[in-house]
Amino acid sequence: MSTVLSPQPPMEEPSPQIIELTFSEPVTASTQIRQLLPTIEHYRREGRSVRAIHSALVANGHLSGCRWRTFEKTYYRVRKSASV
Repeated sequence: MSTVLSPQPPMEEPSPQIIELTFSEPVTASTQIRQLLPTIEHYRREGRSVRAIHSALVANGHLSGCRWRTFEKTYYRVRKSASV
């Protein structure tokens, strides 16, 4: 005699809450600094240090995900290429 198994109904899982996300291309440090170059140069002409400008940009939310060393190297590279 063989036993026939009846299929079990699938267990219902609680539905997770889906949050709608917007996706955009990541903004590189070079792109951010190129966009901010007129502002950076303005404050440099006023005698502000590059480090102070970096700190102010971060504190005011105008520069995100860019550490000091990356900012410094990228700023001088972008500045050099802009003057050519």
